[in-house]
Parts: sequence; structure tokens; C-alpha cells
Amino acid sequence: ARLLCLGSAARRLRACVGVLRDLCGLSCRRCGTRVAWAADVFAMAGSSGAQAAYVNRHGALHDLLTVRKAERILLVSEPSSEDSWFPGYLWSIMICRCGAHLGWHFSTPRRDLAPREFFGLSRAQITALSAQATAGGEAGGEGVGVGGDGSGEESESGNATPLSMLGLGVFDGLSGVDLLLDLRE
Repeated sequence: ARLLCLGSAARRLRACVGVLRDLCGLSCRRCGTRVAWAADVFAMAGSSGAQAAYVNRHGALHDLLTVRKAERILLVSEPSSEDSWFPGYLWSIMICRCGAHLGWHFSTPRRDLAPREFFGLSRAQITALSAQATAGGEAGGEGVGVGGDGSGEESESGNATPLSMLGLGVFDGLSGVDLLLDLRE
């Protein structure tokens, strides 16, 4: 409701842009570790945007956000082409260091496909990370490793920036990722 109280459409848009500028990363919903930068969100060729829903062979629906790079993650399965949502790409299960299932790493041995690799983050397992949270310190670590196993229990992260926390009542229930995706597509 605060957003609607601003005197003009221009002021409301400036407020929205200010929120978007503060959203710099994507973090694990369970532990708050940054796993990707918002700038790395992209749309795969042939898709309707950076976000899409896919159904696996067991009938489970997965809402994915595609990013060019991910960090502080572990790949816990051998690459497989079986039932790949992206023709020509192999997939591997990707988890956070805390064990939460974050999504999948996709790679291709084919030189005629681009990008050669990318990551599909499960929207249920990530949240937006503000620039303030990043500057204030977060769970650290480097690189991609192999090992572990993952299933994800959801919990709110202290570094999350749901727009409802920013006092913009019209966005209650939406995360910064939701708004970021809507404006980028």
C-alpha cells in the first residue's frame, strides 16, 4: 500500500527500480549462501523467458530459473542425457553445501550448442539476496565440488529480501526474484 501512496507513477517506478538495484544475488533458501548473481539470469534459446516450468517423468513439476554461472554448489550425480528438458544437454543434480537440492547443472559436449553449460535453479529453493546482505557478509566458500546428497527443506534466510519486508505492500508474497523476472522478460 505504501507504493500506491507515492504521488505519481514516476515515483512508483523509481521506488521499484531502487528495489531492483538492491537485488544482486540469488541465495539458497535454507542457509542463505549466495549461489548466483542476478546479472547471470538469462533465457535459453527457444524458451519463453528465464523462468519456465518442467515436468519430470514422475509427474513432478519443477519451476526453473536459468543462470549462466553458479557458485558454492556441489554436483552430486554423473551427467545424464535421460529425460533431459534441454535437447542435446546432459544434466547433473546440484545441491548447496548445506545439502538443499538447488536444481541442475546442464552441459553439452556438442560444439554447435550454446551456451556450453548453464544451471537451472529451482525457484522453490532460492530467494533474492540484497546488496546490503552481500556487503554485510554471508556464508563464504569457493568453487564447485562433488559429493554429498541433497533434499531440500525450506526455511527463510536472514539474507532474503522479500519485497514485503521493504514495506511495499502491493508486493506482499512476492520475492525480489519474482519482480526481477517479470521486468526482465
